Amino acid sequence: MSNQTPTPPSTSVQLKTNSKTNNNSNTYTSKDAEKNHQIKQEYLKKNSNTISSNSNNNVLSSNNRSKKSKLYVSQPQTEQERIDKLYNQLIDLQKKMIETKFFKEIIENQVNYKQEQQTNNSIFTNIHDIVCYGIGDFSESKKCLEQLSFITSLKSLYNITGSIYIYDPNVKRKASFQQNDNHDTTKQNYYTLFYMPFCGRKLYDNVLWSNWNDLSRILIIGNSFNQYIDSIHSVEKDYLPYSYTSKSINLFDELEFPNTYPTPYIFHQTSLHIFPKSKLLNLTTTNQQDYPEPPPLPPFGPEL
Repeated sequence: MSNQTPTPPSTSVQLKTNSKTNNNSNTYTSKDAEKNHQIKQEYLKKNSNTISSNSNNNVLSSNNRSKKSKLYVSQPQTEQERIDKLYNQLIDLQKKMIETKFFKEIIENQVNYKQEQQTNNSIFTNIHDIVCYGIGDFSESKKCLEQLSFITSLKSLYNITGSIYIYDPNVKRKASFQQNDNHDTTKQNYYTLFYMPFCGRKLYDNVLWSNWNDLSRILIIGNSFNQYIDSIHSVEKDYLPYSYTSKSINLFDELEFPNTYPTPYIFHQTSLHIFPKSKLLNLTTTNQQDYPEPPPLPPFGPEL
């Protein structure tokens, strides 16, 4: 009795051919099917590692997406937790700010300026308070928080003992500094730094008018006044009497901020404006008609 496995009867499938090739018809037999099956199995065996690897990668990728999505699920936070988180972010940015080439160049430039003026004190050592206008909601915007970190870095570096006042309707929370929701521009009785990045020109006019009798007691960090005076930023004819950025020509020294900050446009065309007493000697303030109060401003709208 034979031990050979009986071969199943051969079956054939007739393939359609055109009339020209009917005499040489092609058939697909069970032997062909068995051969193709063997070739397929050998291919799968040969490439099993690659297929398995791709499968594992897909699983890992799916797991990573799942984990990543879980990281961004917002968890309820108390007000104090949000303040603590914001404070820690500010401290972290402040540490980075002090180490930037941008910040170091600003410190170096003002030191060089004071040496030219033949005084030993830094410009920033006599600051008592800092007043901020228009920095935006730093609790929601990293760029606004970076702008704030610059001024807190100055405060820390020069041990400025006064407060940082933030006048901006968009600010919702406060950290370790005082915030004032009143947007009136009042006269300052001590040496004050106004920090006003990207504010409208008329707000600068208002600040200058408010301190016109004692400009030597203020510093202004903000848009370049020289560009206001020299460039396309023209003033309407009926507003000229109130344009104190125009009237202040020849009354200030301007130290431009370097264009080296890692994040573009945060300090674009920003300058430090100093009003030395030597330039204020010929400033007459007795005739109030020459220095009318600017019209009231809407609360921090667009450039007017």
